[in-house]
Amino acid sequence: MEAIISSYWTYFLALQVIGFLSTVTFFKAAGKPVWAAAVPVYRTLVLLKLVDRSPWWVILTFLPVINNVVAIVLAYELLHVFNFRKTVQTFFVVATFGLYLVYLGFTGAPTYVGKDREFMKKQLGETVTSIFFAVIVATILRTFSFEAYTIPTSSMEKSLMVGDFLFVSKFHYGIRLPQTPLSIPLLHNKIPFTELPTFSRVVSLPYWRSPKIHDVKRGESVVFNYPMEEHLPVDKRENYIKRCVGLPGDTLAVVERQVYNNGIPMEFRYRANPMYWHYVETEGFPLNPLKVKEQFDINYLNQEQRLRNGDMGDVNAGEYYSDQGKGFYLVAISDSAIGDFEKLQQVTKVIPVNALPKGISYPEDTPPGLLNWYLENTNSGAFFPNPQSAHGEDTLVFRYTADNFGPIYIPKAGDKIVMNYENFMRYGRAIRVYEGNDISLNPDKTVSINGQLATDYTFKMNYYWMMGDNRHNSLDSRFWGFVPEDHIVGKPVFIWMSYDKYAKKFGDRIRWERVFTTVHFDGPRRSYFIPFIILVVLGTVLNSKWKKKKANASK
Repeated sequence: MEAIISSYWTYFLALQVIGFLSTVTFFKAAGKPVWAAAVPVYRTLVLLKLVDRSPWWVILTFLPVINNVVAIVLAYELLHVFNFRKTVQTFFVVATFGLYLVYLGFTGAPTYVGKDREFMKKQLGETVTSIFFAVIVATILRTFSFEAYTIPTSSMEKSLMVGDFLFVSKFHYGIRLPQTPLSIPLLHNKIPFTELPTFSRVVSLPYWRSPKIHDVKRGESVVFNYPMEEHLPVDKRENYIKRCVGLPGDTLAVVERQVYNNGIPMEFRYRANPMYWHYVETEGFPLNPLKVKEQFDINYLNQEQRLRNGDMGDVNAGEYYSDQGKGFYLVAISDSAIGDFEKLQQVTKVIPVNALPKGISYPEDTPPGLLNWYLENTNSGAFFPNPQSAHGEDTLVFRYTADNFGPIYIPKAGDKIVMNYENFMRYGRAIRVYEGNDISLNPDKTVSINGQLATDYTFKMNYYWMMGDNRHNSLDSRFWGFVPEDHIVGKPVFIWMSYDKYAKKFGDRIRWERVFTTVHFDGPRRSYFIPFIILVVLGTVLNSKWKKKKANASK
C-alpha cells in the first residue's frame, strides 16, 4: 500500500510540474498572472476560462479515466485559442502526454486569439464533438453508477441465464475508485480484436470505495473481478458473476450438496434456483433434445456444438452414455423440476450426483456408469486449498469435492489467525497476493512473513465466498478460494434484455418473460416492459403537445 501511495504522489507531482510548464507561457501571453500556472485547481479554472468552458468542468479533471478524455479536449482547445490549429500539433500533444505543449509554449510565440466556434465546426464537425461528450458522459455513468453486463456462461443457470443483459449498480456496495487511471475509456482490459492492453501501469491508485447503500448480503448475486488473474491490475481482471454464499466471519461447509453457514443450512432467496447434476437413466435410447428444451429449457449440446459455442450448456460434457444395455445422461436439473423430469416416458431412474471425498465408499446400489464417472472425474486435488492446485506440491491435504467441501473459515478485517501449515494452505495466497506480503513455508512447516518467523497474522481486508447456482458447472470459490473486498464490482439489479441463442425458432429467441425484470426480489418474476412502453408513448405525446403549445405561444 505504501508503494502504491508513493507511486500516486510521484505521479501527482509530475503532473503538476508538466501542468505548470505547459501553461505558464500561454497564461502570460493571454495576460493572466504567471503564478496561476503553479496553483493546481486555480490553474484549471483559468484554463477553462481561456477556452470558454464552464467552471464545473474542473470536477471532471479529478475523475479517473474520465480526466483522460477531458485532458484531450482541453489540450485541443488550448491549442486552438492560441492559433495552433494544425492536426499534427494536436497529435503530438496527445502522443507526448502534453510535453509538446511545453515545446510550443517556449518556442512558438503563442498569441491568444480566442475561440472560433465556426472554424471548430468546420474542422471537427458536430459529430466528433458529440462523440467526445458522449464518451465523457458514458464513462461517468459506467464508472460511477451503472454498467451493462452480459451473462456469458451457464454457471448461474437457471437464476441468471446465458444471454441475460444486466444493469449492474456500482453504488449499492460503494463506488470503487478506478485503480488504473491511465486507460482507454469504455474498454475493459484489451483493445478489441487485439492482445493490446487498454491501460498503462505507470500509475496505480490505492483502493478506495465511497460510502455504500448496504454491505454485500448473503445470497445476493455479485459481480466481481476474477481473483486468479494476478498478471492484471485488480480493476482490469475479468468480471465474474456468482452468488455470495459466505460473508466475512462465516464458517462455510457443503455437505451432500447443501450449503451450511455457521452450522445452519443456507436458505436461497432472491429468485435463486440452484441446479445440480443428476444421473438420468433411460430405456436404452436418447432423450428428445426438442422435448427437454421445450419442457425444461435444457439445452443439450453435442460435442460439436459445445466446441462451437464454447459452453457446456445445461447437460454435462459426455454424449449419450451406454451402461449394460441401458443409456444414461448426466443432466443439470433444478430441484423444482425433478418431479416432472422423472415423469418423462423414457426415463427410468433419476439419482442426484453427490461426489464423495476420496477414501469414502459410495453406496452399493450406485449404478456402475455413475460409479465409473465418479472415479474418473472427482479429483479432490483440484479443489481449493489443496497444495497442488495453488502451491505446486503433491500432498493431498484437504479431501474436498464440489458436493462435500470444508468447513472453511472466511476471514474478516481484523481477524487474527494462527500461522501453521494448514492455515498457510488456506490463507497463504490471500496474504501474499491480496494483502501484499512476502509469505513462505519453511522446511519445518513453520511460516515466515516478510522475512520474519510468523506465529499469527491479522487480516487487513474482508473476504467473501462465491458459488454459481449451476453447481456442477461453475468455476468458483471451491476451486480458487476467497474473493477480497477490493475485487467487488457491483450488484446486478435489472435484466433489460434476455436472448436465447439456443432457441430453435427465431421468434422464441427473446425471453419476453425476463425482459425488464428485477434481479434481487423474492416471488414470481414480473416484467415491466409493457409499463415502460406505455410511459415512453405517454411521454412522447406529452412532449409533442408541449412543443406545439410553446410554438403557438411564440407566434
